[in-house]
Amino acid sequence: FESSLAGGEDVPLPRITEIGLETDSSVTAVRKRADIALTLRDSEGAAVRDEFAKVTVTLEGDGSFGGGARDEEPSRPGLQVTVMSGSARIGVVAPDLPGTMKLTAQLDEVPEVKTELTLQAVSDAKLVLESSAVGVVADGAQEVVIDIFARDSENQLIPQANGKVRLGLSDPTLGRL
Repeated sequence: FESSLAGGEDVPLPRITEIGLETDSSVTAVRKRADIALTLRDSEGAAVRDEFAKVTVTLEGDGSFGGGARDEEPSRPGLQVTVMSGSARIGVVAPDLPGTMKLTAQLDEVPEVKTELTLQAVSDAKLVLESSAVGVVADGAQEVVIDIFARDSENQLIPQANGKVRLGLSDPTLGRL
């Protein structure tokens, strides 16, 4: 621990210098929950697991908190949570209509330590698979590159979509992935 002189005595200062907010994808479907990982980090970006800290998370937009960490002070705006062992999980539920939600996490003890994460809620999103190949030789060696894109209900590309996709073949005689 570092310390500083405050009122004639040494007071330990937290090693937490940044907050990380991460999710599998910054795009979610309307009315669906996005799981957010909140991590307390030191100046080198390593998780600070041996301290605890109170963090306030606020949400701008029409979404709501749902699941994950419990609000320890419901009378205050936002979600107040004590983060132990360096991390916490927060659930954010997207609104009924497409739009943008912005999360801000701020360390209560050191208000300058804060971060933001923007989530995009979309409706009727779909995955589009494209390939320049029109056919392949069934020799077990030829490969085909398939590009996968996410598009919204108006067929507009969703560039920030980065969720996990599981692919499979309906017929194993067609080849392998």
